[in-house]
Amino acid sequence: MIDHAMTLPQLLETRHANIPIYLLLMTPGEKFIAARNTPEGDEMRRQHLLYLWELEEAGKLLGGGPRDAGLPTQEGMGLLLAGSREEAEEIARNEPYAKAGWRTNRIASWRLNEGVAVDFVRRILAAQT
Repeated sequence: MIDHAMTLPQLLETRHANIPIYLLLMTPGEKFIAARNTPEGDEMRRQHLLYLWELEEAGKLLGGGPRDAGLPTQEGMGLLLAGSREEAEEIARNEPYAKAGWRTNRIASWRLNEGVAVDFVRRILAAQT
């Protein structure tokens, strides 16, 4: 239950999660677009999915999937629970499409402060320690 009489410092201390999340933003390049629905493209997609599922099993990938699915400008996005920005950037570099030069990946930081996802993410992080 929310105590509306709490001061700002009390709210920040007790309710503000301040959990670092890293956004993995994946922009397709020409090779990615040209290879869609080809055997080479299918194999690269298989490698990409295996990589993501390994991250998921390691507790590093909170979620992932396409943005603007089905549009020519479709991009990918992942939410990473990495220990640092450097670790998140390494994950982005090692993603198979990026390693092959088919896609440009970049990392943006975000803080999960409020919402129903807070308890879920806290449980994941607690299980990792």
